[in-house]
Order: sequence, then C-alpha cells, then structure tokens
Amino acid sequence: MIFFISLFHFLLLLFLSSAIQLRILHTNDLHSRFDLVTSRGSRCRSKDSVRGACFGGFSRLKRLVEDLQSSESKDPYRKTLFLNAGDIFQV
Repeated sequence: MIFFISLFHFLLLLFLSSAIQLRILHTNDLHSRFDLVTSRGSRCRSKDSVRGACFGGFSRLKRLVEDLQSSESKDPYRKTLFLNAGDIFQV
C-alpha cells in the first residue's frame, strides 16, 4: 500500500511540473548481504576496508539513499523513488 501511495505522489508531481527530474533506484536479490564483502564474496576485514576493497552492504546502500535525499531537499524539482523488490533473506 505504501508503494502505491509513493508512486501516486511521484506521478502526480510529474504531471504538475514539467521540469521535475525523477530518479528511480531499484534493488533486488541482495541475499543476506547485510555486511560488506570483498570481490570474492568473503567477509570484509579491516585491512580490506583500508585498501578500499570492500563492496556492498546495507550500510553503504543506506548512506547512498540518504545522500541523494539530502541533495534533493535543496532542489524541489528533483525526486528519487527507491524500490526494493525483495528476496533479501536467503534461507
């Protein structure tokens, strides 16, 4: 239900303003990758982090979305719609 309300809000803004920019971010199949990992899929350690060899993780995803939202607060005509199609947990 929240998805449809958000989608309606963004579509309404699109129709009301021809100058609006809509950025759509989509994630899917994260498969329990909550923590940072290396390029080989192993857990990221301190030395890997120092070398900049860590990838992914929900903390990085959260930071990216927050950065985009803070930049949007300065520009009312730029909006981001963040979608997650699920499949987060791997059992």
